[in-house]
Amino acid sequence: MQQEDSGNAMKRTLVWVIAAAMAAALLPLFMGALIAYRTGDWYAGFKHSFDDQMVYAAWMTQAQDGHFLMDNRFAVDPQPGLTINVYFFVLGLISKLFGIPLTLSLARAGFAALFVLLLYRFLCRISPDTYFQKLGLCVGVFGSGFGFLVWHRFGDAFIPGDNALLSSLMGGRLPIDVWQSEAFVFPSMLTNGLFMAALCLILALLTAIWDARTSWKTVPVGVGCSLVLMNIHSYDMLLVGLVGLGFLAVQVAQKAVSGVWLFRALIIALGAVPSALWFAYVLQNDAVFQARAATPTYAASPRQVIVGLLPLMIGAFASFLVPRSDAAATHRARIGALIAGVGLLAMFLVGDVGGNQFWLGIPVWALAFVLSVVASVLLATESQAINLMQTWALVGVVAIYFPALFQRKLAMGMALPWSVLAAWGIYQVLKPKEKQTRIAGGAVALFAMCFTSIFWIQREREYITSNVARTTFNAVVYPPEVRNIMNKLRSLPGRKVVLAMPGINEQHADESGRGIDAYNPPYVSDLNAMASGFGGAYSFAGHWSETPNYADRRNKASKFFLKSTPEAERQAILGESGARYLIAPVPEAFPDMLQRYGQEFEDFRSRGRVLEGGTQFVLIDLDEASAKPGD
Repeated sequence: MQQEDSGNAMKRTLVWVIAAAMAAALLPLFMGALIAYRTGDWYAGFKHSFDDQMVYAAWMTQAQDGHFLMDNRFAVDPQPGLTINVYFFVLGLISKLFGIPLTLSLARAGFAALFVLLLYRFLCRISPDTYFQKLGLCVGVFGSGFGFLVWHRFGDAFIPGDNALLSSLMGGRLPIDVWQSEAFVFPSMLTNGLFMAALCLILALLTAIWDARTSWKTVPVGVGCSLVLMNIHSYDMLLVGLVGLGFLAVQVAQKAVSGVWLFRALIIALGAVPSALWFAYVLQNDAVFQARAATPTYAASPRQVIVGLLPLMIGAFASFLVPRSDAAATHRARIGALIAGVGLLAMFLVGDVGGNQFWLGIPVWALAFVLSVVASVLLATESQAINLMQTWALVGVVAIYFPALFQRKLAMGMALPWSVLAAWGIYQVLKPKEKQTRIAGGAVALFAMCFTSIFWIQREREYITSNVARTTFNAVVYPPEVRNIMNKLRSLPGRKVVLAMPGINEQHADESGRGIDAYNPPYVSDLNAMASGFGGAYSFAGHWSETPNYADRRNKASKFFLKSTPEAERQAILGESGARYLIAPVPEAFPDMLQRYGQEFEDFRSRGRVLEGGTQFVLIDLDEASAKPGD
């Protein structure tokens, strides 16, 4: 009877966590839609990583038109259109019924629920104890670091007026749990369905590799996960490969390796080959894709990473120090914990760089990787599920410093193994205690390890109420005329090249005088990315990474719309962009432009046919005759 009651309680907890995950995924949509309903404005659907969401929207727009092979709508350069992304192709087909914002929100909610189920199944492999399973679910989903102590709404750096000691200690940069959503589960649920889909695939893939030790049943699942993961978020396959090598070393050390398991694991890994070959083909034949792939995304500094994970790491080290099955294994585990602890301390002390350079070269990185694997081997327990999490945690901290331009993206799901291990450590410490002590101790631990997640929800609300997205160049809600412009642009036939005014924002001091951490709504919202995402057009200066030579093109696009720009220069910019359509600001809507910025907007309404618009922006068709300078 007691076991049955415990099982029912676990089911209720599972339902509550799934409900909380789905609610978190849908909460931004509900909040934005409510504000838009009250004001009569249009909620575009996104507040975090607005420009990246428009990349997803551009792929979905192409899928709506039946294109399986896609191109980059943020570049006007010639391109063969070879990109395949099955995730956004499928979502694009669904969005024909529900629209892009709702479809992306439903995807976040769906994969959030799936992730909770996958995590629960994995936790059951570690222990049948429902107390641990509850801890593991809560910490796994909501686990974070000490970011709440230095919380900011924008950017990844401290601002003037912050605690000088903390700023100096952190090298002037904020912990990753403040800003790097893909490293954590709950922020990913809140902001990006692609991250949640990738997390589900990673967890399912690693589990399939593990299960392949004893059965062929999960091999097809693993092959499918490899194929899809390499296609939709290819960087993660390198992370999985590194973790897999570490886990293999643990198996070798425990003499648990069989030839048939290696063969099955190899088949699973080969599932990624078709996607990898196509990726290489596109990279070789698409110059625009080459430029995009060459955009550096450097990893955060070790100090940002460690402080962003520190509460979870403390709990994980409690699990590292749990006595093993015999004295020799316990002694080895102590040495492994020492290597891991000294390694993390060394990273913290010397790793104060980040954001704009590689921290480690190949030789030093390889040494760090080997040490992480050695620590994983020494820490090995009788539970292969725990061994997998320990390997993922230790290798993951090193993986993000692999010296390649995409290294920051290797932080995908970094907090998850630390969260599971932290829950295991808490469970081991509290297991011998009385029930009330276990409940109180677990509550305190959850508070310390999950508190930053509350701030992510609060920030979403603040973005909506202040009407400024995290990019600071995009609003959250727009006047209906902007939606009408995007719909009109979407309906135009053929290849559409658009030139729009890049965004202009204005920093202002909040009541505390902190300054840079508060923004007004954009003075002019950047509609370039929206023209590509919602309008299906090619934008001349649409995205910091997707657009080749973005800084130069952004500067030219800005100059194009200014009244002071010589007409010959304006025509040269128009010729370079190849734009036929303008989304132009209406000068009367920005009467203090000259006073604020020393510039005025040119009025383009007489230079072509106005297709759509209103009091702030107009969509103009520049045909051959009207593209000439006006009187």
